Amino acid sequence: MLCPECHKELLTGAINCSRCGASIQRRRTPMRYAGFWRRVAATFIDLCLLSPIVLGFREIVLPRVSPEEQLAMKQLTGGQLSGEERQRVQQRFTARVVYFWELAFFVGAPYFVLTESSTLRGTVGKHIMGIRVTDLNGRRIRVGRAFRRYLARLVSAMPAWYGFAMAGLTSRKQALHDFLAGTLVVMREGEDED
Repeated sequence: MLCPECHKELLTGAINCSRCGASIQRRRTPMRYAGFWRRVAATFIDLCLLSPIVLGFREIVLPRVSPEEQLAMKQLTGGQLSGEERQRVQQRFTARVVYFWELAFFVGAPYFVLTESSTLRGTVGKHIMGIRVTDLNGRRIRVGRAFRRYLARLVSAMPAWYGFAMAGLTSRKQALHDFLAGTLVVMREGEDED
């Protein structure tokens, strides 16, 4: 970069020219916030990448469905169970589904936390979509903030995923978990928002 007054080459990060003393005002490019659908696409990419890992863990951790449970599920969907039996089968099925989502949440944690706090500043999906996670000043977030952001996704999911939909409704396109963690999802420099 050259001094705007005397055109001497400036040292990186200089605030004054060493030759003429002119003040160097660095213009920050305004942050452009990543749109809702771009974020949805990035999440979809990340889910595709994580699915085989989660399913692999499921095979190791979750007990297989027994033939009796398979028969009970068929009877449940066919309306062949009494009230008490139906309730018992539904509770077992619900417990299995909840356990699967808990497993997916904990398996995904290292991926989201470590990539969003890395020099990549986002997951593989975010990188592909040309977006990154920053703090409110556009700086890289640290592991603690990335972890808080990840945990806050639980709040964003309740009720009915409304916290995620907020990214399409707020001025800085922040989802609820971004508000709670003090983060932004912005376009990478050189990328255009659709």
